[in-house]
Amino acid sequence: MRYANLLLVLPIFVMLSGCGGGGGGGGGSSVIPLENTVRQMQAGDQWQYAVSGTIANSTQAVPVTGTFTMIASSDTVMTPGNVTARVVLRNWTLAGNSQNFVFVDRVYVTQDALGTILDYGGFEDSAEYWITAPTSGHIVSIPSPMSIGTSWSANVTESNGDTYNEAYTVVGTQTISVPAGRFETYKTSGNGVFSGYPAITTDWYAPQIGSQVRSSIHAVDSTDGTTIDLDAKLTLRNRSVPQVRTGAVARNLWEWARAALRSP
Repeated sequence: MRYANLLLVLPIFVMLSGCGGGGGGGGGSSVIPLENTVRQMQAGDQWQYAVSGTIANSTQAVPVTGTFTMIASSDTVMTPGNVTARVVLRNWTLAGNSQNFVFVDRVYVTQDALGTILDYGGFEDSAEYWITAPTSGHIVSIPSPMSIGTSWSANVTESNGDTYNEAYTVVGTQTISVPAGRFETYKTSGNGVFSGYPAITTDWYAPQIGSQVRSSIHAVDSTDGTTIDLDAKLTLRNRSVPQVRTGAVARNLWEWARAALRSP
């Protein structure tokens, strides 16, 4: 499977739009109020998350720590359907035992006047890939406006042969605290199968800042029982930061998880 397929079930890794200045600590009394329209992204927008969790098999569980960063670029690309899409850089760094997983890719998205984010494809493994099914050439990554009961789903085939399906529903609202502050959010429940790997997600969206403020995932490899449980919390949101490009040490996320479980 391509590296990002599993990580895509955490919608923080595809959620994009405009944001304000750097967030403060989560312990204050001020709450950023809920809106239902996803804010428009701008070049230089950045979202940073602290990631924690565990990877496990039948004999052990290993703690995981890491970060996730996403930057909206000023670069654009023309899709096969002649749509001009924005380029967004995404960067994961995870560590478990002595094993590190570092992965960078790019996604190609547009955002309509109502705020809805559409995903057309991206670039990873030194090659572009495009959504070929549905035949529209895109899927809804984030719907806007958003309200309780809003749902979205997709059965996707990409030009590199990868496939996945995903489905999400807004199940309620909740005020939560993360390192970047306190937010009123829409809570969503999701599930999907990404190149054969099933996953369940819970997310807390804050359309008023254009991002999730928290996202969690539970994924299982049924062939060997390896599980990955990750929780990501927003730590910073700001503008105009330099792009950092690097490469993967492990071949993919599951390879890294298994190597970390084998480490002393």
